[in-house]
Amino acid sequence: MIESAVAKTTSDILRLVKDRPADSMIADYFRHNRYIGAKDKKAILNRFYRIMRNWYKLRWYMEKQNLQPSTFLLVLMDSALNGEDYAEIFDGGTYAFPELDEASIKLFSYMSKEKLVHDDMPDQVKLECNDDYWALFSDTFTDSKELYNELEAMQCEAPFDLRANLIKTTRDEVIKEVPGAEPTPTSTFGMRLKKRININELEAFKTGKIEVQDEGSQLIAMIVDAKAKDSIVDFCAGAGGKTLAMAGTMSNKGRITACDIFESKLKRAKQRFKRADVQNTATKLLDGNSGKWLSRNNGKIDKVLVDAPCSGSGTWRRNPDMKIRELDLDKIVKTQGEILQRACRLVKRDGYLYYATCSMFKQENEGVVEAFLAINSDFKLEKIECDFAGENEGYFHSSPYKTHTDGFFVAKIKRN
Repeated sequence: MIESAVAKTTSDILRLVKDRPADSMIADYFRHNRYIGAKDKKAILNRFYRIMRNWYKLRWYMEKQNLQPSTFLLVLMDSALNGEDYAEIFDGGTYAFPELDEASIKLFSYMSKEKLVHDDMPDQVKLECNDDYWALFSDTFTDSKELYNELEAMQCEAPFDLRANLIKTTRDEVIKEVPGAEPTPTSTFGMRLKKRININELEAFKTGKIEVQDEGSQLIAMIVDAKAKDSIVDFCAGAGGKTLAMAGTMSNKGRITACDIFESKLKRAKQRFKRADVQNTATKLLDGNSGKWLSRNNGKIDKVLVDAPCSGSGTWRRNPDMKIRELDLDKIVKTQGEILQRACRLVKRDGYLYYATCSMFKQENEGVVEAFLAINSDFKLEKIECDFAGENEGYFHSSPYKTHTDGFFVAKIKRN
């Protein structure tokens, strides 16, 4: 594709980004436009994610200069372009944008070579937040230095992390099969790559020896500390990433039940379990017919993990489109509390309930746990016994700045 067509395609994708998560939306777009080759896909993705990571700074410039987003947001994000290239993109052709005047070309050319941060920008714009998100982060990180450190780290691209499947291999063995892989700093079964690769082509992936999983997510599994004798319920399992991580430390013994309200996600989980040769798992769809199963297992489970649906604010490095979505936090927090209340009934006496999110907002984290404990006197917060957790009062936080992972929260709650 010529440069103007790449820019135009990126513009088409940008128009769709508010309707659904970017990763699945882009995958569908490419699937329905198979004429786009691998090289052009890479160019489009690079441009798209650079735009997302600088969204609010670009909006600020756009409003200041009274520019149209269809032109401004696209060309700005490719530092390899010069004034002549801009003229080529904006030539008024069939697959191009309308022609630009000389002043606009000069402005674009200057801004592509300089840092996007401008002295006149408000702090929240420099740190890529709208007013609502800025207020939530400020409420969580009351120390201004910590706030700035975390939000600056959130603007970087996330590393590419893998997890070794301990049922089939060890990290030391499989790391030899993955080019450029190094041990993760904290997770004992994690690996980190400096650049992304097509993992589907690796034999280690095809044979179930490795899975893609952020180190922060792996640390949640380490906190749960699944043992061979345990009965475990992963209450919001999704496609089974944490289920697989926990199964790896159980030597295919004990029992894990992966639950979710979406049948499509559980179907994907089953496929992953099969590839990983995990034999101690079952899936359970939480629908209108699951009441009997829940009643039958009330008070019988050793460990219940609730990785609750949340704002996803801890994943902005890899999902920067999340920060431009409207957020109904009250609704999310209400749902989180309801899920936690439903799941806690499964925990046996002296068993454990683990509440986790990929959010950095205290309203979804400590706030939900405190509200739960206030109405459930038979549960109490317990210290997390992990070397990497440090001194804690039952809460663990990971973050892009502190642990160089996604931002996760975990609470360990014991049933008396």
